[in-house]
Amino acid sequence: MSARALAAPLHRHIREDEYSYVLEGRVGALLGNEVVTGSPGDPIFKPRNQWHTFWNAKHRHHTAARWGAVNRLLR
Repeated sequence: MSARALAAPLHRHIREDEYSYVLEGRVGALLGNEVVTGSPGDPIFKPRNQWHTFWNAKHRHHTAARWGAVNRLLR
């Protein structure tokens, strides 16, 4: 991901939780109204129905990978 690049527009998942795992660099994330920053080894949890986006929080290129997604229908 390029320096200071937004990885995705503001969005939410209605049917799934989302987990991201920081491999290197720093990732900034807007989770609802809260801004968090993750460093290597940090998981970032984005629960279903929560508006979120994330970006490269450093000046250099880094890699962030989705760790997994849990799908569960809402009742």
